[in-house]
Amino acid sequence: MSEKESGKHKIAFSEYVAMYGAMCMSHLGQIPNPATGKIEYNLPAVQDTISLLEMLRDKTEGNLDDDEKKILNDTIYGLQMGYVNAVKAGVPKEVPQPEEEKKQEPEIVTPKPKIYTPYDH
Repeated sequence: MSEKESGKHKIAFSEYVAMYGAMCMSHLGQIPNPATGKIEYNLPAVQDTISLLEMLRDKTEGNLDDDEKKILNDTIYGLQMGYVNAVKAGVPKEVPQPEEEKKQEPEIVTPKPKIYTPYDH
């Protein structure tokens, strides 16, 4: 692999890890959810992402350079500490489900039939 190709993959790898880190920061309430602009918590998603990054670390063992290993390990450690701090702060481990909105049945309007008489012409 050429040096140019190696540099391209290095940037892609660090961006990939950073993307998951930023997503978890949103799930930890550290930054607003980009879709809603609100602070939200989703600890199960954080746990899943930590597991995914740990699997990535295990599967890439021996294939990462020192910078990539540091980025990955620092991200995993930061997310683990964020998770622990969120739990200590009382963030629920389960995502609260929104209450079902009461579905209002549409009102059915049936027109009254017109009765024709011989005098309607």
